[in-house]
Amino acid sequence: DGGHYENLGLWEMVARRCRFIVVSDAGCDPEYRFDDLSNAVRRIRLDLGIPIQFRSLPMTRDGQGHGNPHAAIGVIRYSVVDGAGAPDGTILYLKATLSGDETVDVWNFARTDPAFPHDSTSDQFFDEAHFESYRTLGFHTVLSVAHGIEGADIEALCKAAARNVPPVTAGHAAGSSPQAAAAGG
Repeated sequence: DGGHYENLGLWEMVARRCRFIVVSDAGCDPEYRFDDLSNAVRRIRLDLGIPIQFRSLPMTRDGQGHGNPHAAIGVIRYSVVDGAGAPDGTILYLKATLSGDETVDVWNFARTDPAFPHDSTSDQFFDEAHFESYRTLGFHTVLSVAHGIEGADIEALCKAAARNVPPVTAGHAAGSSPQAAAAGG
């Protein structure tokens, strides 16, 4: 949590030149505007001069429950500021969304709570079913991108995710959609 400056905590990790970053975004975003991600990317580019680009941000409101991927892969262009020899970074962006392959208890909870998984973050008092549904969705999200992981570190997770996150489709390439443009793509 980056506090009220940027809610993902991404700015601090980029400032420290982390090569592999995993960001989990469970903020209230039912319209899939990527406000928290866009704010972080914009602040990083303005403050640090480092662009972050995503090959795709294909999660949509219409895809909620019908094939939305749980993640996107991005490149942190450290070389723009640090010189051509500086290694760029990888960002694995995990988004709270329903893809249609979640467990039956998560699907049941989503049917009884239409806001799920985009509840307002001002509600910090979840009952057991609510908390467990978010926990299970998070676990499922990580498993969906970590399939075939070789190793037990962040670099291995990012490499597995690069294989498991759906490829760019027409209209979703970085820079060709409003979401990608907003996120610096």
